[in-house]
Amino acid sequence: MAFFSGESRGTPLVDSEMSEAMRRRLSEVIGVGWSVLAVALAMLLFSYDVNDPSHFSATPAPPSNWLGRIGAILADPLMRSMGIASWGLVFFLGVWGLRFLLHRGEGRLTRRAPMLLPAMLLGMVFASTHAPWDSWQLSAGPGLGGFIGDTVVVSLIGLVPLAPNQTLQLLSLGTGIGTAFFAGAALGVTRPEAVAILRWLWTSLSIALRLAWLNLRIWTADALAR
Repeated sequence: MAFFSGESRGTPLVDSEMSEAMRRRLSEVIGVGWSVLAVALAMLLFSYDVNDPSHFSATPAPPSNWLGRIGAILADPLMRSMGIASWGLVFFLGVWGLRFLLHRGEGRLTRRAPMLLPAMLLGMVFASTHAPWDSWQLSAGPGLGGFIGDTVVVSLIGLVPLAPNQTLQLLSLGTGIGTAFFAGAALGVTRPEAVAILRWLWTSLSIALRLAWLNLRIWTADALAR
């Protein structure tokens, strides 16, 4: 009767606990969606074939891309323009998808997302400072950083009053550090998380070095015993 008498006027239809539960479910749905996009993007990039039909390659052959013709059409401009730095989009979607799923800092997205642009640009330039490997499919076209990375590197080499090799080394060092910094910011990494990641990397490196040293001692002992 309180409802009809007006005594419940101003009472929210959804209490705080229900509102928080709905917020968490929505966050998890977003996390699932972003994770699916990350997996799909990883699939089309991993199965990229320069000979697949796309806007840059007209061929009657069926596409070998795992996502079919759509995957081939999307993968080709990504690889040509950004090179291996296009994998940064996979990490961005995947990490934030997990953050939304696990409720680990998803509220930082709006503040950190703008950092993706400098991270991607620096990543392209960093990749372009390295020579492509033998199996690089775009050997006749752009390098590891795509057209964007190659253009920036060539422009900077012409502007910096140093030898090309010295300029490449400085660019590689500077853009490598910058890529790591802005990528961490774009992925929402906080100082405690960064410390935990560095501690894990240090522990893993220490274990690997110990194992390598142990194997070297065993190999040396066996060689001396022969």
